[in-house]
Amino acid sequence: MFSLMICGSENKIVLNRLEIKQITRYLNEKYILVSNSIIKPNASNPIPQICYKRVGVVLDGDCKGASHVLYQCGLDKNFDLKYHWLIFTSHSNYSVLFNGVNINIDVNIRVAYPALASLGIDAEFIIDDVYNPAFNRGGTLIKEVVGQYDGSKYQVKQQTNKFWDRRNLTGITFRTMTVFHEGNWNGTPEEYLESNEHKEKNTYSRFHGRLMSYCTKHYGYRLNISWLTDYGYKSINGVMVGLSGELQKGTIDFGLSALSARMDRVRAMTLGRHTWKLRSAFIFKNPKSKNSFELFIRPMTFKVWTVLVLSLLLAIFITRTCSTFDYSVNDTSWTVSCLSVIASLSQQGLLIVPRRTPARICVLSTLLLTTMVYLFYSGCLVSSLLNVPLLTVKTIQDLLDLDLKIALENVTLNKEYFKFADDDASKEMYRRWIHGRENSAYMNPTDGLELAKAGTLAFHVEIDKAYTFLRENCDDEEVCEFKEVQLFRPRNMYATYPKHSPFRDMIDVCLQRIAEAGVLEKEYQFWRATKPICVYRYHLNMGMAEFYPVLIFVPLGILMSLLILLIEIIIYRYNIRYLIFVN
Repeated sequence: MFSLMICGSENKIVLNRLEIKQITRYLNEKYILVSNSIIKPNASNPIPQICYKRVGVVLDGDCKGASHVLYQCGLDKNFDLKYHWLIFTSHSNYSVLFNGVNINIDVNIRVAYPALASLGIDAEFIIDDVYNPAFNRGGTLIKEVVGQYDGSKYQVKQQTNKFWDRRNLTGITFRTMTVFHEGNWNGTPEEYLESNEHKEKNTYSRFHGRLMSYCTKHYGYRLNISWLTDYGYKSINGVMVGLSGELQKGTIDFGLSALSARMDRVRAMTLGRHTWKLRSAFIFKNPKSKNSFELFIRPMTFKVWTVLVLSLLLAIFITRTCSTFDYSVNDTSWTVSCLSVIASLSQQGLLIVPRRTPARICVLSTLLLTTMVYLFYSGCLVSSLLNVPLLTVKTIQDLLDLDLKIALENVTLNKEYFKFADDDASKEMYRRWIHGRENSAYMNPTDGLELAKAGTLAFHVEIDKAYTFLRENCDDEEVCEFKEVQLFRPRNMYATYPKHSPFRDMIDVCLQRIAEAGVLEKEYQFWRATKPICVYRYHLNMGMAEFYPVLIFVPLGILMSLLILLIEIIIYRYNIRYLIFVN
């Protein structure tokens, strides 16, 4: 959108109607939409609000009241990236037009004035680029010749990014603020941001501050840094606090700590380029099994166990039936038949040696079945002990199903998450483990990770802190026992500015140059902790937790035998009394 703003009044216009139509027709042929408006110099709002991404403004600088127009447009923020200005003047000494005008490093202003013959320039107009590095921070007006117009064509110097041409901000001091929400530190904020010690604390604030220090050196300005302990959320009374509140009030020029995107923050400030990805997850030791009995049941499914038991019962029935008609078998009771099948299942041989062919076929089939079952079961059991325990925990609901206590790092981000969580698993977690237990549900990273190492806690913490702890406190094999489950997806952290900040694009361009030069990746490698290497050693070390189900069978067998003995004694005495009574 190109808005042709004509300086004058409704009754007296500098350009006549025909000239306006000619300019409009020419721009339309170039596929540029034109809106003709008249600037009223003494109006409180000389330029109407136009809802387009780009607006071009042409102004006659010699018009009476042009200074007031520029001044008022500075108050109305009509010099941001949306507006492209072309100002005509009759002389090169036009600085007085911009006295007290709030323009900054992001403006797009070109001033055209006649070329003097004494300068020896073969051109009709000389074009200047005009800007102020920082109007409210002691900046002065800067004018640079960028081209000339000879009546038929516009000759311009080689075009580069305007922030590269305007990168000299020496003498400018910006007010900024950073957040240190954990740990004690010594010295000034500048010294702490330059320090590399304990990089697991205040990581993404110091990372972003390091990037901003490169921009400081690139542009040559200075920083007046203050600090606080809160990134900033909307309080109960609806007011933003912390760093977000300072940006909303405009007391600082930009933030020195990156912030994640939230609806309340987007309404209060402007977010720039993302620099850091915040990763958090629950860290816990993977339980080997929910129940040690599963170790002995796991090799076969319920259907297989059912078919196996029915097959053994059928084998007992056939063995008992065949033994009854085999006169070579002395004991044909059900007990002997059961013990014979059980003996064949445990590879201990048979108590019955039949002579008839049907009985031998039955015994042979039983031996073949029990041998195959024995080999298959023992092989699966050994492989289950040797392999890494497979307990798939991929979601928060899976984590809640485990018999583990849950706690979170004591940071505002975790507390704020449950205020807006709408999934059932998060709500259940808050109800079971957090509500009414805030003192124990939130703890510092060291204590929480120590409990997670002991296997009694699932602790939600920044991944970089967890990796640093595991590398320093766990060996390569123990690292394999830890698992991760995300409570929320990784969040991008963005550079922060007040609303309508004139320095947003300046710093974002610098951050992009840092990324393109590979410096951003270099800083990532330094500040981001890598996952410790898991080295699993294949050796079997069975403890009582896995072995005690086997030991239970011995006392169970003894109790069963005593119970059967007691029943036999009762039956025996009953029979004796019955015989005495009959006789």
